[in-house]
Amino acid sequence: MNRRLALVLPALALPVLLSACSNDSSRIVLRPPCPNPAILAEAGDLSRFRDAGRDLTDLTLSARIQAIGGSCRPTSERSRDQLDTRFSVAITAMRGPASPARTADIPWFVALMEGGEVIAKQSFTLRVNFPANQDQVSVTTPESTTILNLAPGKTGAAYQLMVGFQLSPEELAYNRSIAGK
Repeated sequence: MNRRLALVLPALALPVLLSACSNDSSRIVLRPPCPNPAILAEAGDLSRFRDAGRDLTDLTLSARIQAIGGSCRPTSERSRDQLDTRFSVAITAMRGPASPARTADIPWFVALMEGGEVIAKQSFTLRVNFPANQDQVSVTTPESTTILNLAPGKTGAAYQLMVGFQLSPEELAYNRSIAGK
C-alpha cells in the first residue's frame, strides 16, 4: 500500500504545482537578451601623427578599444518591446613622442545595427589626461544609456552594438594599410 501511495502522490501533486505556476501568468516577463557588442575592426585603433609623417617619432596619440561592458533590461516590469541598454567602453591610450600636450580628446561612437544596417548612431568624445611621467593610461568611458525599441517578434539578440573610434579619412586609410601587414 505504501508503494502504491508513493506512485499516486506525485501524480496528484502535479496539477497543484502547475496551477501555482499559472495563477498570475500575466505578471511573468521574460527578459530579452541584450544586443551583441562588437568592436568595429577597422575603427578599433586610433593613430594620430604630426603633420604628414608616419614614423613612430611622428606619433602624437595611439589608442585601442579593449572591451565593451554593459547590460540591458526591459524598460518596465511589463515591457517586452523596449530595452534599457547601458554600456561603457574600456580604452587604452598612449601619448606619442611627438605630442606636446598631456591631454587628448578621443572621438568614439556606438552604432546600433540590425541585419548589417545602421539604425542609430551616437558620437562621444573622451578626454584623456596623461599624468606627469606617464605616457599610457587605461580608462573606461562613463556609462551611456540608450532605449532600444524592439521590432515585433525580436529580442535584443537581433541587434548589434558596434563600437569604434570616429576616424578621419586619413586615419581610416592608415588602419586599412597596416591591417594587411
